[in-house]
Amino acid sequence: MIGNNGLTEGVLAEIELSLAHHELIKVKIAGEDRETKNLIAAAIVRETGAVNVQIIGKILVLYRPSDERKIILPK
Repeated sequence: MIGNNGLTEGVLAEIELSLAHHELIKVKIAGEDRETKNLIAAAIVRETGAVNVQIIGKILVLYRPSDERKIILPK
């Protein structure tokens, strides 16, 4: 969850760890402004190399394949 302190290095490090372990994660972005949420989501995608799957309300869903694939996508 990204709180009032915004997107910090610690938050980015935790997102990196979670993506490496789970491949698909949800990140809750606090705040009411839609443009601010979109800017934070774009920064996370840029810094982590993940793919923005979707944003619904305050929840950002990210996907980044790990070295050992855990999620097998159908063809």
